[in-house]
Amino acid sequence: MIKKYKTVIFIFVIIGILFWQNQTILIADEQKAKQNLSVIDSLFQASISEIIDKITSLKDFEKDTINYHITENEADWLVQKHLANKLEKFVLVNNKSSKKNFVGITIENIDLNYNFVANSNDFVIRSATLKLFASVYDKKNHTFTFEIEKYFEDTLNYTQLEFANRSGFAFAKAEIPKKKLSFWNKYLEPTIAVVSAAIVTTLFFTVRSK
Repeated sequence: MIKKYKTVIFIFVIIGILFWQNQTILIADEQKAKQNLSVIDSLFQASISEIIDKITSLKDFEKDTINYHITENEADWLVQKHLANKLEKFVLVNNKSSKKNFVGITIENIDLNYNFVANSNDFVIRSATLKLFASVYDKKNHTFTFEIEKYFEDTLNYTQLEFANRSGFAFAKAEIPKKKLSFWNKYLEPTIAVVSAAIVTTLFFTVRSK
């Protein structure tokens, strides 16, 4: 009888070890995901680069001092950052009243979504869209407007979503869709976790008492 109990305990211990090992792998896998803020930042970088390339190619746009204004938005610091990086050789003046050698940038939309891959409960398509609007005046007061739209898409494991969503900014968070729990996720997985932990604890105190 004791031999049978030892066999059962051994089986549960092995299952428990495999379970916790799988949890460790999942946690490590989370960290491989690119966080949403990083994704959106790359869209801003590409968008600002395109806007600056357009305006600096204009014949009557001076290449020394640029007046600019960024419409207030939670993500306006990303515009500021990439403007400064792209125009590091220029003198930037925050002056929204200027109508010469001026660029005004408005963040029209930041859209971030998660959607399950078709017929899958474990993989999610992450999509991000950024829309910027730029109004430009050259030194002769000619007006130009640009609307820039950038799109990003990749596939994440469901376990990576919490990590991808970590940010202090609302625009870098998307609603995580509810996963339909399988019989394993709903019943067997938590049961094995609890039983394995109980057995390991029991064995620990049994060994100590001898």
